[in-house]
Amino acid sequence: MNSTPIADTVEPCVKQARLPARWGWLSVGVLGLLFMLLYSAYFYQLLRVITDTRRSEVWLAVKRLLTFEVNSDWAHVLVIPLFSLYFLRLRSEEIRRTARRVYLPGLVVMMAGIAGYILWIYPGRNNMFQGLSMVLTLFGLVLFLVGPRMMTLVWFPIAYLVFSVKISDRVWDAVAWKLQLIAAKSSALALSVLGLALDIEASVRGSTIDLWVDGKLLRPPLNVAEACSGLRMLMAFVALGVAIAFITPRPWWQRLIMLALTLPIAVLVNVGRVTVLGVLYAKVDPELAQGDVHLLIGMLMLIPAALLCLLVGWVLDHVVIREEQGGRDRADAVTVGVDEAVACHPGDLADARGLGRGVVTGAGLGVGAGGLMCLLYTLAWSYWRPEAIFGAWLSVRGAGWLIAMSVVGLAGVFWGIGRSLRPERAPGGGLPVRAMAVSGAVILTCFLGLNQITAATRLVLVKQPLELRTALRNLPQQVGSWKMVREEGPLPADIVKALGTEEYLMRQYFDESTPNQAGSLLVLHVTYYTGTPDTVPHVPDRCFVAGGVRPVETTSRTLRLSGPQFRPTEGGYLVDTQLALRVAATGGAFLPGLEIPATVFTFDDPNRPEVRSNAIYFFVANGRYFGSPNDVRRAGFDPMDKYSYHAKVEVQVYQMGDAARAAARVESFLSQMLPEIMTALPDWRAVTSGQYDRLKGATTTTP
Repeated sequence: MNSTPIADTVEPCVKQARLPARWGWLSVGVLGLLFMLLYSAYFYQLLRVITDTRRSEVWLAVKRLLTFEVNSDWAHVLVIPLFSLYFLRLRSEEIRRTARRVYLPGLVVMMAGIAGYILWIYPGRNNMFQGLSMVLTLFGLVLFLVGPRMMTLVWFPIAYLVFSVKISDRVWDAVAWKLQLIAAKSSALALSVLGLALDIEASVRGSTIDLWVDGKLLRPPLNVAEACSGLRMLMAFVALGVAIAFITPRPWWQRLIMLALTLPIAVLVNVGRVTVLGVLYAKVDPELAQGDVHLLIGMLMLIPAALLCLLVGWVLDHVVIREEQGGRDRADAVTVGVDEAVACHPGDLADARGLGRGVVTGAGLGVGAGGLMCLLYTLAWSYWRPEAIFGAWLSVRGAGWLIAMSVVGLAGVFWGIGRSLRPERAPGGGLPVRAMAVSGAVILTCFLGLNQITAATRLVLVKQPLELRTALRNLPQQVGSWKMVREEGPLPADIVKALGTEEYLMRQYFDESTPNQAGSLLVLHVTYYTGTPDTVPHVPDRCFVAGGVRPVETTSRTLRLSGPQFRPTEGGYLVDTQLALRVAATGGAFLPGLEIPATVFTFDDPNRPEVRSNAIYFFVANGRYFGSPNDVRRAGFDPMDKYSYHAKVEVQVYQMGDAARAAARVESFLSQMLPEIMTALPDWRAVTSGQYDRLKGATTTTP
């Protein structure tokens, strides 16, 4: 055995330049504030999601948060950080006794997280990956400051923060749709079994459950909407299951089993939730299946979910008997010995001069690393948007050389950081001054650099909402030969919440010029959204199938408007409209073009498969046409746009299975109606020219 004392294998404590323990919380707090400052835009967007705030005022979101006016779908996000702190508290004794050391690869991970966050702002434009990059940054920061041994204790509380990241709407929609069908079919089966005793019969159409009580069909049917798909509570259920799996020490294979069973348990509990709502709807009071009671039942289902997870853990603990491992105790003893051997005594810590030198050296290196990373991102703009920063004077070749030189410079800075932190590699009783200074300087420099880049490129991190020029209900009841024959009344509150907007219109129009032809009756559905570019409204491909129709095919088609009313102008066409006088739209409505990319969804009734119908829809986003939700998410919003809005325009043609003929009827209708709709939507030309801001400012400053 090597008899060399442990204390002789490390640098003297005075060379480590470590902060005294009493300064630990202060320095950690400063780092935490800098971290929150860097990700303040993401936190603000998440706050708006949690509080369901459509407008951009910070005070309104904070007010709703303090008064607990939160979105129940994402309320669990507020609890996740508390769980992480609780996990740290459970292992606080082990953390106190475990050796720490500066670990340079952690700095690489931290900077990769920051770079990922910036790239997912633009060109990535994805809030979910911004949140995941934030968690990666925190993981790298902690790894850099405490080393791999300590990370074996604290990695889980950090990784657990992933559950506080908002899932992208694209992923959400894809998963929710599958869970919606599973919940409906399973709950219908459960209700049929219970019906043997309760005299209830149930059948399912898509995600709609038809209920018969005493032989009488209940109306309306029980619709397992997206709110009951299970995904809205799935994140809370899974987060709870993961917490239970890790809250007590257990072998890794047991944790894997518990994690694998978390998803089935969440689905099972949600089926029970829908079944309970079905019984209340059929036998007690239909009002109990919606509103606050509906939400309360969903929250109460966390209790059986937790009990089932605990039951799985209890079974695993009693099926396999484990012997106590003495090796861990010996390892802890060795760890304590190492700490005691090299722990700094108060008199051994660096003096004020050493601390100051460590702070200045670390901060200088951190500023260099953060500055070079921001420079690399800025140079990358020369490829994405050449005109944004440097203009025409910086050629692509010149930018390439500058990028190569910046990469070499960043590698050199990392080498210098490694040399500077070498004395801090040994474990000790305080926090490493230089490492703390490096990480703090990197974060602060990246924050300032990101602000400068966004200012120089006019990049807008949080879009502001645009109000409609007039309510959709003011659309004319007759355009050309098309006359309104029916308008749907206000939708129930839970349906409006699932729809995601209070600005919607549902009308039936009849063509008086062809009263006896198929396709003379159309259904117009318009929804309007603003300030939330990642949220795209429901489309017939999902909603109609949820109602029980059978999909036949989904295709793309270009709609072509025509008529003498369209007057060519720069960038599009002008049309005189009935709404123009109401909203003071000088010159009428502006259309960016007469060719519209659209999606055609063909479907039939399972009971009458020979009768087919079509639903044709497209989107108007920031003054442009898009044919699908993915097109809106991908290209609907320029990162330099201060405002954002999108509207879905959907026209249903019943009992006309020929998609080409249905499209022709829709083209005839939209040639008259779309100019009216565009008049109600914001005038994007006024927005981009600054006229909207001037009018808005004049309105808000007038007494």
